[in-house]
Amino acid sequence: MKKLIKTSLYALILGVSAGAGVVYAEEVESPDLQAQTDACNGGGGKGCSGHIPINVTVAKHCYIKTTPAINLAANGTGFGQFAVVSNADYKLHLKTQNGSQALLNGDATKNIPLTIKTTAGANSYNLNQWYSGIPKSQVLYNVSVSTSGIDLSTKEAGIYKDTYLIDVDF
Repeated sequence: MKKLIKTSLYALILGVSAGAGVVYAEEVESPDLQAQTDACNGGGGKGCSGHIPINVTVAKHCYIKTTPAINLAANGTGFGQFAVVSNADYKLHLKTQNGSQALLNGDATKNIPLTIKTTAGANSYNLNQWYSGIPKSQVLYNVSVSTSGIDLSTKEAGIYKDTYLIDVDF
């Protein structure tokens, strides 16, 4: 307030009414302002310098693209693919809804055991375990499913189902 009164008096004395303008700066105090580590050089015409870091945060995100379904052929084999597209390294967990058993109408007593193999390049991924440190970007995974060793002709007619589940976390 003292600065405002002093500034008003100076303006009056210097003749604001004659068209001269007066601008003043009040000392700013804010809890958000922090002292900078850059040194201020007093005297000799040397000024001060400071800095404000600028940060842009991009959230981790991913999406998964899949083939519509894996339909096993008459020989008991089928293939599918999925891709994980991510902007950060991620963890991957693969499993099936019915524990690698295709069920007829959800009946666990009417099942066909499945052998499921998942690969990406030279890497193989087993079901029911987490894999971490998978590099960001798009990774294409190949999934093969078979009923090897099962005589399908002895099974009750119908569509046996299981669901391949893909979980991605960071």
